[in-house]
Amino acid sequence: MGVETMTTGRFDHSRGLREHALQQMRYQQAAERYAAQFSADDAERRVVVLLLTLTATGWRLLVDRDWPRRRTASADMVLVGPTGVYVIDVPSWRDQPTVLEDQLHAGTESRHNEVHQLAVASRPVEEALVAMQMSPVAVTPVLIFADHELDTHLGRVRLLGRRNAASALTTAAIRMRPAVVRAVATYLAETFPQYQAHNLDPASADTAEHSTPQLLDDGLFDADQLREAELHAARSKPMESWMTFLHPAQVPLVGRSWGGPARISGAAGTGKSVVGMHRAVYLAQRSTGKVLFTTFATNLPRVTTQLLEQMAPSVAGRIECVSLHRWALELLQLRGVPYQLDKDQVEDCFSRAWLWAFRNGLPLRQIEPSPDYWRDEIGYVIKGRAIKTFGEYLRVARVGRRTPLPNTHRPRCGRCTKSTSAYCTRVGCTTSRTCCGWRWSRYGPSP
Repeated sequence: MGVETMTTGRFDHSRGLREHALQQMRYQQAAERYAAQFSADDAERRVVVLLLTLTATGWRLLVDRDWPRRRTASADMVLVGPTGVYVIDVPSWRDQPTVLEDQLHAGTESRHNEVHQLAVASRPVEEALVAMQMSPVAVTPVLIFADHELDTHLGRVRLLGRRNAASALTTAAIRMRPAVVRAVATYLAETFPQYQAHNLDPASADTAEHSTPQLLDDGLFDADQLREAELHAARSKPMESWMTFLHPAQVPLVGRSWGGPARISGAAGTGKSVVGMHRAVYLAQRSTGKVLFTTFATNLPRVTTQLLEQMAPSVAGRIECVSLHRWALELLQLRGVPYQLDKDQVEDCFSRAWLWAFRNGLPLRQIEPSPDYWRDEIGYVIKGRAIKTFGEYLRVARVGRRTPLPNTHRPRCGRCTKSTSAYCTRVGCTTSRTCCGWRWSRYGPSP
């Protein structure tokens, strides 16, 4: 009985794989008939067939009405699917594309301007999707080479060959459910009338008269590879909605060009960290260097790293997530600045300074009786900002401190700070916040 069950199971599995392959072949045949209307060369038409085949499984394809006659900076196509929005250009090059020193070449000729043109062409799509509260990180420019094989990134632009394009696009993290895919595609078609929707009807593809399906010798796609890609997508859990869609007030902050440091304030749970992650991905996609994502919390960097790997795996490796204190300590160590952290000794030094302040009549207890408040005042406001003089302390804005501290009282806190520092110097210890202040005072805003 057991052997019979196992044999039956293997038979059903094999039959299912065969039916799946035949269905994909029927979709391909329908796509080939549909693509005959485009006056493209054979290689370009095969790319269209590939993308049309995806539309039979819920994807949506928009094609420039002038393609392939047009050869301007505009994109050839826009593909919308569960894994995101793809702005696509289909170059038909004779020479093999190569990437040398972060520049795209065809043979010995530099063709990097086409990467830049496609990135520019994707911006109107990003801006249009703001109305649907979609983050720009969900839009990916893609060059699909009709006659060559490639799989790499140049900045935010993905470079793919025709044979591996289907698996690359379908195995990315799931961002949108089918109803959202349809809504986004419909909105883009209405917003950009120069693009026309071209989608297969899966029912018609299944019931159309056809001979026994056979794959072209050229191999539009590998049936096993595509099947594995679809199984991978089916097993993948949908990405959390905040990784694709943001509140209308958050979306403009992700791609805004700031003239200097910018501060976003809000209560806990309002999405500040989410905006920060989208901003980090946005910057990483548009640059080649590293992006620093730092926080006061010591456990948040590890979680943020995991989320970024799911959100944008192509650039997550260039986003460094580290706590502010850890980053400052690593920089000081790299620059050969000696320090010694001892939390217990520092606490003892503050306790001695607090007792000294009480004995010398400093009215800190009358202003705020909690020693913890003054410990934070010294650690965050004074030492964390590398304040060295009373004049600097008088001018600093104490944003977020619950107790107002008039200028007449600030020198008294400053005296307590000097006493704490003197005790720390005597025993040879310091605090992590002091190290942050050292980092800023020695190296300024750039490490």
